[in-house]
This record gives sequence, C-alpha cells and structure tokens, in this order.
Amino acid sequence: MLQLEPGHRIVAAAVAERMAAPAETRESIDVCCSDFGALYHVSALPEQRHVLRISAVLECFQEVEAAVGRGYFAKLYGEMLEATPEPGYSLTLALNLDQLPQDEARARDLVPAAHASIAALSHPASRASGKARPSRLSIEAL
Repeated sequence: MLQLEPGHRIVAAAVAERMAAPAETRESIDVCCSDFGALYHVSALPEQRHVLRISAVLECFQEVEAAVGRGYFAKLYGEMLEATPEPGYSLTLALNLDQLPQDEARARDLVPAAHASIAALSHPASRASGKARPSRLSIEAL
C-alpha cells in the first residue's frame, strides 16, 4: 500500500524522540531516509548531542532557490537555517534541544524540518496563487 502524507514519518519520529528525551539521556543519532526524490539526514554528533541537524537534498532545489531566493528559507526557518548546508545536501536546519521553549505546543511549532522538501517545492505554486502556507511538522500524529 502506498501511503501519501506531508513530511516524512521517519524524520518526524526521530525529531520527536530527540525533543522528548531528557538532556541527560540524549544519544547521538545518524539516520538517512528518502521519499519521492528527497533525501533526508537527521543527525546529532556524540560531542554535540544537544544539536539536532536535519538536512534535505532535492534534485530541483537550485531552481526553486533561484526562483524564490535564499531569503524565503531564512524567513521560513529563522535561526534554525544553517548558512552552509551539510556537504551533499540542499538545506540544513540545526535545532538546539537545550533551547526549546518550555511550552510543548510552542516547541512543536518550531520544527518544520520534516517538511523542508514540501516547503521548498510548494512556494512557487503558493506564490502564483497568493496563498503561501508553510508546512509544519505534526508530532501529535506520532
């Protein structure tokens, strides 16, 4: 059975698990997965277990970025967007788990990472229709 849903379930589960883990029990992680032409990498290095990095690569990312500009991604992801993506990836977000808001609902809203590829591809269409709606990760579904 083919299940279509926004975002990537493995990325969402990895991010949700790391966000919920107490600081003293966090472990390093290195997960790669793909979905319809997008490749994701979720990682936290052993020496920086408090920083969760989510990278995505898309074949058409350069064309999308040329059309919308890097500023679109800076506005969408804010401080999480790394100036230089992980080598081999189009976009890298870094989430400092030690600086998450205490409000659980607010913390969930900070993590649009599982939808990076959808946000990148949806902008040209939303721009044409005048209805820009950035995607957000839904941890509640886990």
